[in-house]
Parts: sequence; C-alpha cells; structure tokens
Amino acid sequence: MITATNTQSIQLIEGHFNPTEASEILRTLIKAQENCNKVLKWSAWEKDHGADYRHYDEKVAVLNHSKEEGLSRIREANLLGQKVTVRGTIEITIED
Repeated sequence: MITATNTQSIQLIEGHFNPTEASEILRTLIKAQENCNKVLKWSAWEKDHGADYRHYDEKVAVLNHSKEEGLSRIREANLLGQKVTVRGTIEITIED
C-alpha cells in the first residue's frame, strides 16, 4: 500500500527535430491517444449499450484541436526555417 502521494514521470520523447519530423511525432502521439479513447468507448459500450459516451468523443475532439494548434505552430517554424523541440512526459500519481 502506498500511503503518501507518489508521482512518477516517464519521459516519452525529448529532442530537436525538423518540422516534418515534429509533425509526424505529434500526429503519432495524438493518434495513439485517440485510439485509446476509442477502445475505452467501445469497451464501455460492450458493458452498457445505453450509457453516455460523450466524454470519450469530447476527449477526441480536444485532442484533434490540440493537434491542429500544434501543427500550426510547426508550420510557422517550417516557414521560418527553424527546428522544433518536442518534449512529451507522462506523470503517474498514486493518491489516497
């Protein structure tokens, strides 16, 4: 049993990339999250066909919006001939 708040950070990615590479990383990471939410929605549907699944759709919509914002910034970097730094961290916290 863990009695205190315990957080672990997992560094998924960190580095400097050209805009094409950064775009692919962003698309890949967000697609994985979208797929996870779709699987969770499907699993919930299997358990209860009448439940409300809007929160899964809302999460996917937020992810798509974030992806478009990120891709827009990366396009700006591309136009200016700049590289892009990408950092991705997951934090796992155990709480009482």
